[in-house]
Amino acid sequence: MTAETNPSLPWDALREPQGPIPWDALKRLAHAAGRDEDVRERLQELFEESLESRFDRQSFECLYVPAILAMAASSMPPEARDQAARYFLRAMLEAADEGDETMANVVSTVLGRMGPEIVLPLIVEAMPKDYRPWSVSLALWAMAALVLDTDAPQYREPIIRLCVEALEKADRGEVEIDEVSWAAYLLGRLGYREARALVQRIQDKAQSPDLDDYLDLMDGNWEIDPEDPGYAELWKRPVKEWVPQYHQFLQQEYRGDQDWAARQASRPPTAGPATWRAISTSSRRLWPS
Repeated sequence: MTAETNPSLPWDALREPQGPIPWDALKRLAHAAGRDEDVRERLQELFEESLESRFDRQSFECLYVPAILAMAASSMPPEARDQAARYFLRAMLEAADEGDETMANVVSTVLGRMGPEIVLPLIVEAMPKDYRPWSVSLALWAMAALVLDTDAPQYREPIIRLCVEALEKADRGEVEIDEVSWAAYLLGRLGYREARALVQRIQDKAQSPDLDDYLDLMDGNWEIDPEDPGYAELWKRPVKEWVPQYHQFLQQEYRGDQDWAARQASRPPTAGPATWRAISTSSRRLWPS
């Protein structure tokens, strides 16, 4: 029996624009999504429909679908997580490129749950060589914090190289340090002292308080508590914590920012091809049959 015809799955609850978050429905669908390809395909359809009509009607499928798949991720087979990571990475970067910070953050939660071994190679592949548009590279740097969740050198070393290359470009004046400061932060969190002289050289020119902090991280003079909410990556937070927060954000958008869609429609298209646009499946289907 497919997701379309299964009467026991609470699809209608996802389309309800009013009322509280349907937690029971989200949990039931997450349980089904972990093992059923049809359910995952239907969730993708709902997500895409919600994005296409995001400001035509009040809807929360664009929040509920990432929440469901974030809960289902640990039960999904590796090939499904890989396809999901490719799809949601592109969705996150499209949202970032459009200035839709709320949706970029929401999508990052499900992307992070797919795991560093799947997501980190995609980050390296997708990073624009000139780190522009800045909103896109910022989203990628933030996701690169998944490197903190693995000790495997085959996943850590490419991210370290990505960070060092970015800082070397900043040292040569090819990019602004603000555009790649996340690289210094990640190296600091990793305690990668091989890059200390490079970061110090940049700091001597930039005189940035942030770089001072990152040098302290490298030197072990500052430790970040991974449980500190100010530094906990969104995908590490419980779903029951971040879903209400973004449910409220979406409600505020629908109530108080009616001109948002018009402003987005009037934005000029992104000039030229972007590296991250190549990060997609051969089809837009998340789990092709």
